[in-house]
Amino acid sequence: MKTRINYFQISFFIIIIFIFSSCNTNSYLSDIDVKKTSEEIIQNSIFPSMINVDIGNIEKYYEMESSNIEDVSLYINASGGFPDELFISKSQDKEKSDIIYKNIEKRKEILIETFRDYQPDEMYKLEESQILRYGNYNIFIVSENSDEVLKEVKKYFK
Repeated sequence: MKTRINYFQISFFIIIIFIFSSCNTNSYLSDIDVKKTSEEIIQNSIFPSMINVDIGNIEKYYEMESSNIEDVSLYINASGGFPDELFISKSQDKEKSDIIYKNIEKRKEILIETFRDYQPDEMYKLEESQILRYGNYNIFIVSENSDEVLKEVKKYFK
């Protein structure tokens, strides 16, 4: 009788371990190519004339150290007259991802300060902007169609 209980307990623990190990939410994100994903989101969404910012210049827009970023992509409006933006980054760990998230919040505040006086008609885009987090990925969406872009983003980050 005692051995039967022990087998039951061992089997129960094995099943619990299997269930928890299969619930790892970060494993599905490990293969996403940030640059390719950003490019596809831009192509499949309605954004005004967007340009890809060279990786060396991203630090000018987002006050961040490149050591916090494993992969990154930034698209901004080509004319500079609109706040439209798509930023996606991947960090190596949660701590670095937290730093990037805070930098995105700072970037949003800078855009709000800039466009409040420069183009007040564009403020609705910033009010409806999205800052998202999936594992160690951070995403910032500024668009007049942010809900549409969000649906497109969710196709990649399920």
